Amino acid sequence: MYKITLDSSPGILKKAVNASINILKEGGLIIAPTETAYGLLANACDREAINRLFEIKQRSMDKPTAVFVESADSLMDYHVELGERQLDGIRQFWPGPVTFVLNSSIDNWPGVLSGDGKIGFRCSSHPYIKSLIGEFKSPISATSANISGKVPESISDIETNFSRIIELFIIDPVLNLDSLASTVVELSDDDVQILREGAVDSDLIKGTFAHGERSK
Repeated sequence: MYKITLDSSPGILKKAVNASINILKEGGLIIAPTETAYGLLANACDREAINRLFEIKQRSMDKPTAVFVESADSLMDYHVELGERQLDGIRQFWPGPVTFVLNSSIDNWPGVLSGDGKIGFRCSSHPYIKSLIGEFKSPISATSANISGKVPESISDIETNFSRIIELFIIDPVLNLDSLASTVVELSDDDVQILREGAVDSDLIKGTFAHGERSK
């Protein structure tokens, strides 16, 4: 497993992004930071890579991964069912640690589309993820960098679990592994359901979609 440690240098960020793009294009897997935790990343359009991601994570395919997007406007590329008011609400939380689960008319997308036709979307504020999504021209699947049911307590834990089976590890030395995970929100019609409590307060999210404006 090749490792790159991020710092404040633009050159290191570019090196990390370029290396990541090459790995993803070749069907490899990456462990990389978001603003909340480390994620396990794969090219969402590469069936073999997705199958390998689920196998390594020891996760059932009926528990799909999320997809990174560049912005709320990018959601339209995924044939989601979303009103303008809902889209405005999403914009108030992105980029940031909220995953939105939305209905999609896509027929088949193993490992991404749920059995009831939904996809989870994440727009991260982390500079590495923002740069990667902006330059890689295919969807990227993302799930937490752990074996299902086991929470890593350190970078060493992550390395122990994945060192022989992952191609690239992007390390952010300032990322706090004790950070709360992203809040997961399902939007359908006018209904807002909190599927997982997380970094953004659920009452704030519900209030924003109820009133059309995020409270200060």
